[in-house]
Amino acid sequence: MRRLVSHENARNSAIFRQMNSNSFTLSLGRGNTVGFIGLFLTLWGVLGIGGAHGVELVVIRGDQPTVAVAAAQTQNSGLPSTVLAQELEITSADGIVSRLRFDSGRFTSFQVPSPIAEQTVRPDSLPDGEVTGGANNIFEAWLTQPTDRYGHGILGDTIEAGALAVLGEDGRISQHVLDRQWVFEDRKARIADLDGDGLDEVIVVRTNVNLGAALAVFGLGRNGLELLAETPPIGTARRWLNPVGVGDFDGDGVTEIAFVTTPHIGGFLTLYEYRSSQLVFDYVDSGYSNHAIGTREQDLSTVLDWNGDGVMDLALPSADRQTMRIVSFAGGTFAELASSILPARLVGTVTATDLDRDGTGELAFIVEDGTLIWLRP
Repeated sequence: MRRLVSHENARNSAIFRQMNSNSFTLSLGRGNTVGFIGLFLTLWGVLGIGGAHGVELVVIRGDQPTVAVAAAQTQNSGLPSTVLAQELEITSADGIVSRLRFDSGRFTSFQVPSPIAEQTVRPDSLPDGEVTGGANNIFEAWLTQPTDRYGHGILGDTIEAGALAVLGEDGRISQHVLDRQWVFEDRKARIADLDGDGLDEVIVVRTNVNLGAALAVFGLGRNGLELLAETPPIGTARRWLNPVGVGDFDGDGVTEIAFVTTPHIGGFLTLYEYRSSQLVFDYVDSGYSNHAIGTREQDLSTVLDWNGDGVMDLALPSADRQTMRIVSFAGGTFAELASSILPARLVGTVTATDLDRDGTGELAFIVEDGTLIWLRP
């Protein structure tokens, strides 16, 4: 068992003011070309020690605040896509949806009539739930049987799910129904082949009403939809965790599942290996949050290969959501590859991109004031 201690950067108000004074605006109106009205703000050069390192931050402000950003090419597995987005879908506060590109050193945008990806709907799914899709023996997964028996309300209301449903490749729907001591405290079921056997597993937050949340893995077996593995519950009622993603984060050939335990109370980035149909504790580091309490947005983090070493890294905010951190566990050693103080707290989906098409991963997301942020090495 390996345990790590966080060395999270403290936020410096003087540095924060300097960043605001040097930020620039790009016009993201309804025209075709988005021209620069300033220069890139290179944080490691401008801010110096304590502000940021190893990252360049670009601030993009439009005629209207941005309320949503997503990859134009989507992978509806419920997990961060491993394909870097080369275009973004931007939704402004007035409801205008545009695609954003970066070509020859300039941003260009064009309006589209409707969102690029239409969300699949199941009549029996949670009112705010998402239907996800798999690539192997599970075609779809969703949370169903709404219940108010827990009453935590961490995701904006007190309605949770009493059952998990999947549509198999044979066209049959299978369900796993929980007893009254449990709920699925989640909005979506994430689908991945964790062990490389060609069969999908389903990852979901399962919560005991007395002991709090646990991360659970389900799969289709001879007896239908079965619980394959689960982490221990946190140990206290009304304590929650939020998944980040899956990948071989230390490069040892075994897939890990990453999540943030108690993202509103200290925030522990936690990794478990999925080995021989068991979840085995691997790493933990403190000082993170990938969720704003009482909101439905669960994707304030993502995975990508930030430094090009062939090992997937994790990008997620600090506990106060004022700093974006990119961390690595390659070789079994924790390292913070880059960090950046933000002009406001992070509130929207974090998307891994390659907008400049140089083969290097970047990050795009929105902050509280509706500003779109683009980070690149």
